[in-house]
Formats: sequence, structure tokens, C-alpha cells
Amino acid sequence: MNKRKLNRFKWLVRTFVVVGLLSSCATSSYKLPLTYSPQVHELLAGGGHFWPSKQFKDAFVDYWTLRYSGKLEKAYEKEAPYFQNLVPYARYRSVFMNMSKTQLLDAQVLSVEKVRDCFYQIGVNFKINSADGEVTTVYLKDEWVYVGTSWYHVIRDGILFPSAS
Repeated sequence: MNKRKLNRFKWLVRTFVVVGLLSSCATSSYKLPLTYSPQVHELLAGGGHFWPSKQFKDAFVDYWTLRYSGKLEKAYEKEAPYFQNLVPYARYRSVFMNMSKTQLLDAQVLSVEKVRDCFYQIGVNFKINSADGEVTTVYLKDEWVYVGTSWYHVIRDGILFPSAS
């Protein structure tokens, strides 16, 4: 009887290790499904520049890839410095921890607008498949600020994060 329980326990441990490895591989290979509106495609096809810099585009893609793959600690590091000082990571995690249960089907960039030097807004439609299978498109005016030598994501939400608004 004890040998049987021991074998079952070993099987369970192996199963959890394999599942853990597979899930970490799945999240590490996730990449934001980025597309562009027809107007942006025309601009790019004509040789025009859309993003202010490659560093800015990479920051946008990296941030949303981290958020939707559940790597919240890394995503938190890409939030604006003032936000990190005002909102503890535990609060940030509690708000966004269920995001990895949804599937981001498409992030269609519509516009990138310079608001001020070092401050931009990105108009983007996120097409999301929720955990219950409902597909929804949500428009977001995503804000970014350049501080020092890096781009940071800006969150201003008086309901979710009143201390940072």
C-alpha cells in the first residue's frame, strides 16, 4: 500500500513538473499580435515613418506581451517611475492577474500621436477573447512617456489606482 502511494506521489510530481515546464514555454514564446489600420499600412507602404523610434515600438510590444503573458513583475517595471513609487506591486498584480486568462487576438494600432516632447498616445483596438469565449474589441488611448533613456507606460485610472491619478 505504501509503495503504491509513493508511486502515485512520484507520478503527480512528474506531472506537475512537466505541466510547469510546458506552461513556462508557452508564455515565454507569446508575442503581441500587432497589426495596423489600413491608413497606417498606406503610410508604411509609401516609405513613411509611423513610430517615433524603434525603441518606442519595441517598448510598446514588450509591455503588452508581458501583460498578456502574465509576466506582471516585468510589466510593472515598465510602468512610469512615478506609478511604481505610488502603487505597490501587490496592488498592480491584484488588478491585472486575471489578464493572462484572456487571449489577445489582435492589437490593431490606429495612431501614434505626439502630445508633448517625450509624451505620446497610441490609439489601439484590442480584440480580446475572454475566458468565457466572448470576443470583444476595446479601444484604448495608450499613453507613454520617455524618461532618461527609456520609454515607460503610463496608467491613469482613478478607480483602479486612485493614488496614482
